Amino acid sequence: MYKQVIDLAEVSFEGEPLSGLQVMGVLESRVLDFENVIITSVNEGKFPSGKSQNSFIPYDVKRELGLPTYKEKDAIYSYHFYHLLHRAKKVYLLYNTDNEGIDAGEKSRFITQLEIEKQPNHIITHKIYNAVLPEKAYSIMNVPKSGLMLERLKEIATVKGFSPSSLTTYIRNPIQFYFQRILRINEMDEVEENIAVNTLGTIIHEALEELYKPYLNHY
Repeated sequence: MYKQVIDLAEVSFEGEPLSGLQVMGVLESRVLDFENVIITSVNEGKFPSGKSQNSFIPYDVKRELGLPTYKEKDAIYSYHFYHLLHRAKKVYLLYNTDNEGIDAGEKSRFITQLEIEKQPNHIITHKIYNAVLPEKAYSIMNVPKSGLMLERLKEIATVKGFSPSSLTTYIRNPIQFYFQRILRINEMDEVEENIAVNTLGTIIHEALEELYKPYLNHY
């Protein structure tokens, strides 16, 4: 399901077309020449896409009616791929060597063709990069109770007091309580399309506070 969603997702890029790094699709790079080319996701089934195409028309029906099939699409991508390599001085082809995960599987047939049809002016090198895994997944964070921290806790207790939500935060995640209440590092405010439960609770609390304030100390 996740893979189907990201296959349909689109990301827009904006930049200066005459300088710097150019991020573009394969079809956008046609009739353009670059000295340095970086192509990502050069795995079979991704580049070229092969038989994986979004169409309700069966392959046999397309062949019978003369409609373009995945073979014509692969031929177009093959042309653009070799055109990119035509005038480039350095080409980096990135692909996933793992059998599991997103964009994983066998390397593209384009890479195999370059290896078999090696030209005398071409120098092909292979490098495998693996993610560095830490020895420990995580380490416990200890925060010493200094004098400044105790003063800050007294300040909260005397000025505002400890709300039920702050006490709940301390019980569930003391580090989050330390960041938000002691260091005053809050998360960025985001625009909500729908009123969240905690936002609605804050509205009700503040409304009740405004309503009951005039009646304080009146019996």
